Amino acid sequence: MSEGQENPSFEKDPNTSPTPIRRENENVVPESNGSESPRSIRSYHKGSNGTLTGGGMTKNYSKTVVLIIPIDYSRMSTYKKKMDIKQYKSKIDRRLGFCVLACLVIIATVLCVYGLIHEGVHSELTTYVNRTHQIAKELKAVMLDEYGNSENVTADDGKEWMTVEDLAHDAYMLSEVHSKVWWLFLGNLLIAILLTPILTFVHCGFVDGNGFKLVYRAVILACLIWFFAQFFYLLHPLLFGASRFPGMVDRLFITGYPRDEYQLNEIKSSFYCQWNPDPIYVKFRAARACMPIIKNSLFPAYTVILLIIFDVFPFVFAAFMYAWSACIKDQKHVSTMRTRVALNNQRRVNMPKGQDSYVPPDPKLIHLHSDDKHGRFV
Repeated sequence: MSEGQENPSFEKDPNTSPTPIRRENENVVPESNGSESPRSIRSYHKGSNGTLTGGGMTKNYSKTVVLIIPIDYSRMSTYKKKMDIKQYKSKIDRRLGFCVLACLVIIATVLCVYGLIHEGVHSELTTYVNRTHQIAKELKAVMLDEYGNSENVTADDGKEWMTVEDLAHDAYMLSEVHSKVWWLFLGNLLIAILLTPILTFVHCGFVDGNGFKLVYRAVILACLIWFFAQFFYLLHPLLFGASRFPGMVDRLFITGYPRDEYQLNEIKSSFYCQWNPDPIYVKFRAARACMPIIKNSLFPAYTVILLIIFDVFPFVFAAFMYAWSACIKDQKHVSTMRTRVALNNQRRVNMPKGQDSYVPPDPKLIHLHSDDKHGRFV
């Protein structure tokens, strides 16, 4: 359109400002090549017979049928409990067997190692206690012959005389600890050997079926019963005897009387040690004291505490899995951390195959520029 011509679609109102006024019932056809005016509208955007109208939001009334279904929350909670118990049984079947096997192997290994160390002094110490017990019985018989009642006779020499009952109890504790250590070792070792092929069949899929699953659960239950019974043997005589060994050794060789001098020399020659060595010789390792050797070789109390921890660990593990499925995993902080771990695992970029290790480049591809004065590789 030229500059002198006026647009026929607009006219000037003489009574108002010279703002152009659009005539009614007149469409503006936009040019095909130029830019469209913001006041223009295409013909296919106009509403003809449809229901789409302008002017803002309108209410659309329609007949809707709302079906109200009553929800039984008690049945939903029962279903959830059943699902939780089912998941718990599945986790128990997958994980508790390996936990039981690991505890059996660890307990058997610890019992074997410290049992062998205890075996080095058991025979000499038991022989000394039995011979001292025999000497105490002979002294008691002499006192009965001379005084009639040894309980009314007191020694005024300031020595601590061991009674026959004390020495008999020491011999009993040494025998019980030694026997229970090896019996528990054999029990844990045999159960671990029998449990290994069963776990292999279950987790490798060689055997499947509800019948074998029941057998597997019965075996795991038997192992838990073994751990329960073993707990009391670890308390007595192992823990009780191991805690009394240091005081017993001090009473037998330092403070208590009578003493068997012949057996003391036998122990001295067996362990290549001395009963009262010079501290300077001990400091420079020119001599060995017998007391530390005997005390360090006896079954220690802290080892029994470690065995008790591994003995009750399967029960704690099973209880933790149930608590995790029931309430722990739904806690706010635990749920947030699990979500973060899952997102981090999804964001990881897997290394392509064949590039998990660094391969140095071919030396033939490395060359020197002739104009490089410092001889640097590029």
